[in-house]
Amino acid sequence: MRGIKGLRGVKELRVILGILLAILLGMGVFGCSKGDEGEKRGTEISKKNIDEKVFLRLDPGGHTAVIKDIFFFDHGKRLISASDDKTIRIWDVSDLRRPKLIRTIRGEIGRGDFGKVYAISLDPSERILAVGGFLAHGHGINDDLVGIVRLHDLKSGKVLQVLKGHENVVLSLAFSPDGKYLASGSGDFTVIIWKKEGNGYRRYKRLKGHEDAIYALSFSRERLATGSYDHTVRIYDVKNSFRLIKVLKDHEDEVRAVSFSPDGRHLVTGSWDKRILLYDRDGNLIREFSKKETRPAALSFSPDGRFLLAGSFGGAPNNTCYLYEFPSGRVKAAFKGHKNSVFAVSATQRDGRLILATGGGEAKEILLWDEGGRILSRMESAGTAIFSAAISPDGKRVGFGFTQGKLNYGGPLEFSFVLNAMKLERISSEKGLLRAREKRGGLELSLNRSLSKEMGLFYPESLLEMKRGGEVISRVKRDPKDGYRHNCFSFINDRLFISGGVGGKVFVYNLRGEKAAELMGHEGEVWAVSVTPDGKWAVTGASDQTVRIWYLGDIKEGKFKKLLPTLTLFPSKDGKEWVAWTPEGYFTVSSSSALRLIGYHINQGFYKQARWASFSQLYDIYFRPDLVKLKLAHPEEDLTRYTNIARVKELLENSPPPEVEIVSPSDGKVEKAETIRLTLKIRDQGGGIGDIRVYLNGSAVIVDRLGKEETGKEVFKDYILNLQEGKNTISALAFNKENTVQSNTAKVKVIADYHRLKKPSLYAVVIGINQFENPDLTLKYAVADARLFADALRKVARPLFRKVVIKELLTKGETTKENIVKALKALRHIRTDDVFVLYVASHGYIEDGKYFLITSNVGSLWTLKRDALSQDLLTELAANIPSTKKLIIIDTCQAGAVGSAIQVALLTRGMSSATAIKILSRSVGSTILAASTSLQDALEGYHGHGLFTYVLVKGLLGEADLARTGVIETIDLAKYVNMKVPEISERVFKKRQYPTIEIHGQPFPIGKVR
Repeated sequence: MRGIKGLRGVKELRVILGILLAILLGMGVFGCSKGDEGEKRGTEISKKNIDEKVFLRLDPGGHTAVIKDIFFFDHGKRLISASDDKTIRIWDVSDLRRPKLIRTIRGEIGRGDFGKVYAISLDPSERILAVGGFLAHGHGINDDLVGIVRLHDLKSGKVLQVLKGHENVVLSLAFSPDGKYLASGSGDFTVIIWKKEGNGYRRYKRLKGHEDAIYALSFSRERLATGSYDHTVRIYDVKNSFRLIKVLKDHEDEVRAVSFSPDGRHLVTGSWDKRILLYDRDGNLIREFSKKETRPAALSFSPDGRFLLAGSFGGAPNNTCYLYEFPSGRVKAAFKGHKNSVFAVSATQRDGRLILATGGGEAKEILLWDEGGRILSRMESAGTAIFSAAISPDGKRVGFGFTQGKLNYGGPLEFSFVLNAMKLERISSEKGLLRAREKRGGLELSLNRSLSKEMGLFYPESLLEMKRGGEVISRVKRDPKDGYRHNCFSFINDRLFISGGVGGKVFVYNLRGEKAAELMGHEGEVWAVSVTPDGKWAVTGASDQTVRIWYLGDIKEGKFKKLLPTLTLFPSKDGKEWVAWTPEGYFTVSSSSALRLIGYHINQGFYKQARWASFSQLYDIYFRPDLVKLKLAHPEEDLTRYTNIARVKELLENSPPPEVEIVSPSDGKVEKAETIRLTLKIRDQGGGIGDIRVYLNGSAVIVDRLGKEETGKEVFKDYILNLQEGKNTISALAFNKENTVQSNTAKVKVIADYHRLKKPSLYAVVIGINQFENPDLTLKYAVADARLFADALRKVARPLFRKVVIKELLTKGETTKENIVKALKALRHIRTDDVFVLYVASHGYIEDGKYFLITSNVGSLWTLKRDALSQDLLTELAANIPSTKKLIIIDTCQAGAVGSAIQVALLTRGMSSATAIKILSRSVGSTILAASTSLQDALEGYHGHGLFTYVLVKGLLGEADLARTGVIETIDLAKYVNMKVPEISERVFKKRQYPTIEIHGQPFPIGKVR
């Protein structure tokens, strides 16, 4: 695509208008302009936006916006990358085929461009990382911080120092080879030299002379070269107080890259004029190095100086990166692995082998490749830009695709997402899905590219015309404030139309071209839009890798509205994972692994590293599939009224979780004994300290609550753990005092070097409750089901375990809350390799967002919280049983709330039993099999038992051994129950029932059948 004007154009506008416009980078189907990575001071910012500290952000394993800088360090074994997505990522590339993300560094951010990282540089000691970019608001807000440079400790990410001096954003950074100086180039047209003093840097000298922004810096031992959009390169004498040696004026366009050769004898410069020029160290032109193969967006020498790698601007032929032999200029490789601009390149050598890294393309990927152009590995996001979108006429299904195509259409639809079922499917047909509508009755929307060019607008697509009967009745011009261009557009009805553009801008207009609403949410270029025939629902897709579903409601002329998306969907590009969330912060996911894809960035101020809270840390409270569905059914409802907790952003800001560190044992420790002492350090971050959980090999073995005497800013806790023979992974986490937000998870791996001679034992508590204090709760099959299961388990377990101990609680007196708690606490002595099984047949109930197991002593639902076994207590009891092999089976018919969806949500706080089971399974680290049986079906029964337990026992006695191994594992049982219960329920009860199956921790054998 054609670009947004760079800072040179901004300067001209400032002369005319007296303001400094910022520059957005738009990457897309048609490439970028040379100013497309241009930066700006910012648009108007409201007081509300200034005060924002918590931002929902994607973290899909790779960058999600343009990669601005990249370089190898640690002898080529590690890599650092910086991006417009406001993150710095550090990668372990010691294994070139399997690179791993080590750490992400985050700083202060805000809406729009605030927080984008444009440049990084690492000092020669590889200890201090300098960071520059759009690091403050600007526009009269923190103006002294607009041009700051942050210095981070590379190992910890801690902010060591903030350097102030520039009056505009910092676009380039470079340390001198001896680390004595740091140079920063800025949009204020100056270079500041910072000199090392003690443990920090102080301003030493400002270099003036350039007449436009400075995007390129390079040190040799004796020289500094600066490249500017004023078409010039300036060379300074480092040894002589940075005296100007020469101004190079050979380029005919803006200079993007400069680089001294490793020996300092040569300088290469790259410009948008498609030339790489070769000079000697003092700026004497030797020759034109390249043959205009590309617009060199970046340059990097190999460490031995024998090769030069050039990035590529998107308008160049084939988006090719070139590897040149130096100094001959012969093309060694023409690399075509990226599909768009590459603004970041780096070269290294390991064991005599040349390794190249390039960052860019449509997917914002980092590619590692060799001198033959062979790709060794990819470091990229799980998602990618959305270029096409469609919606079903009833608004219950959306389609989208990742393939580029023509404007306002994109490529083919590749996936659909069924909103009612929350199911992502690959599709080969667009049947039943509607694309953008450019015509409606006698009305038509069309771009006028020629007139846009004549008017001097930013893009040919900056002018959209509304026609009636072929006659233009209105025109909509786009400028920097409202999206620069019309990438996609569609009629909503015969009064309104919608259009998406750059920077996440989406507006609704009336037929006169006046704005009626703004759809706020996207952060990248919006490429696709579609609307249902009734004009109520719209779907959009963007380069921020999200699909957003909007309820348009009754947008009326004359009353401007700002709308948030009803639901946002992030799909992985392979279609295997997804996460969806509402504006209130409630979410649902395809699987637990998808929780890593998104979280909240929490600002800590300009002088501190930001904190991060992933969705996995919020799972217990904000994982609410039922509330997500309720939002789609009632899009104008505020979901926070259905819960008794704060909005997620308020919670993270006011009650953050503590930090957890494992003090001992050390990672990799070899322990000769069966037990080990675990020491945790837990630091309060302002939200207090609540529950502490310790997991061994994925299963909870300790849940602890601090006493009042233990609270404080920093707490040490000691625990004795029984280890399993061989490899052990110990994990620890803690919650804030309200137990609403989980901390980071600290992990160490320990080897237990001992040999246990005895076989493990199996311990089970089997509970069946027919009679209750309240006779209205009486059940028919619970006791029979419990006996059936206990007998089957006893039979198949005996051949496999040293000892089988099954505690049956079946009478009204045995099944009180007190007795059940006592039975579970009695198992805290068992070993880590023993198996624990809990079976419960009773009633289940949801109240106030929590699941309750109704025990025999419950007489009234009004006293449920006091008399029943709560989800929290069940979690604590099960987690404190030290077995790492836990199976929980819950066959409870639901005494659920009755009423409309909204009434039920108010009573249950949006919690369903299935959701509660998922949370319980994750908390305990166990496999849970649970029925979803209604009370009526339980009364009818199946062969004298509940259907779920009958099927479960059949599987346990051998039918689940589908592989004919003779051993029943928990995973086999789960698959069998999941397959058979829906099949039989449909045949017998004329409706399908789906059990809830959740697998956490490790699968393990539970019985032997042959």
